[in-house]
Amino acid sequence: MKVAVPQSAEHIPLCAFQELSRIENPEPLDVVATLCELPKSTVRNFKARSVDEIASALSSGFEKKFGLTRTFKMDGVTYGFIPNLDDATYGEVNDIQNYLSKVETWHVAMGVLYRPIVGRIVKGKYVIEQYVPGRYSEAMRRCPLSVAMGAQVFFCNLMIDLLSYIQNYMKEEEIKKMLGSGKNGEDIIRWFRSLETILPELKRSADITSTPV
Repeated sequence: MKVAVPQSAEHIPLCAFQELSRIENPEPLDVVATLCELPKSTVRNFKARSVDEIASALSSGFEKKFGLTRTFKMDGVTYGFIPNLDDATYGEVNDIQNYLSKVETWHVAMGVLYRPIVGRIVKGKYVIEQYVPGRYSEAMRRCPLSVAMGAQVFFCNLMIDLLSYIQNYMKEEEIKKMLGSGKNGEDIIRWFRSLETILPELKRSADITSTPV
């Protein structure tokens, strides 16, 4: 039996990755059946060697860094990333923060970040549909996993930059002033130490080069 094996995250739908993420300690059988969207009963009839080879091939597709995808086409519709985050509404920002934090709601966040392009401006700029909560959530379950991964890395990097700026500012200015100022000083030091813990974790999250399996 011939199986179409996705060669990269660009050929894996987000929903397949979400399903795999719900499986604790997935085996090669789970990886192949889920990411190739095949019934497990079918994969069980494959040769053991073939299952391992396919799982390995799928894993190699994740051995890359993911960058932000500005536009992509799905089901005949071209979707564009929010052109200017500085102009995003409170509702958009709030929903992005809430839904991008968990893999199971990435599709909802993608429906906020990416919407159909309804107009184009010079020099590659474009206009996307006005945001309506939930309008494209279901459609985004089928978006390429690489697009969702790229968006996640993009926002992780934004957070890293923000925390790095705060951390450096605190080092150079505030800590010197507030050190020894009683409870406030102690709170600042505790918060500063928490940043030193958070930053490495965010950097590891942003450097997505390993397989999800």
